[in-house]
Amino acid sequence: FQEADECFSKSIALNQLSFHAFWLRGMARFLSGHHLRGMRDLRQCIKLKPDLLDARQSLVVILQGRGRFREAVSECDAILKVVPENIVWYY
Repeated sequence: FQEADECFSKSIALNQLSFHAFWLRGMARFLSGHHLRGMRDLRQCIKLKPDLLDARQSLVVILQGRGRFREAVSECDAILKVVPENIVWYY
């Protein structure tokens, strides 16, 4: 994880607008137990590319796990506005 995190961070340092690097680093951080750091990266990814629903869905999972239900519902609503039949409805 540490090496991957460093590589993603270097990639982001080279290109602050790389939504994909923020998404991948956010997922790596989340999956390795660094939920808050992963959440920050996913929020930055969504800021750069609001229509990336995979990042929003991952953020919903983190928010729910941290007990931040209002924010999770808000993200779910944003997803359902774009794709009403999205699986996030079941979260």
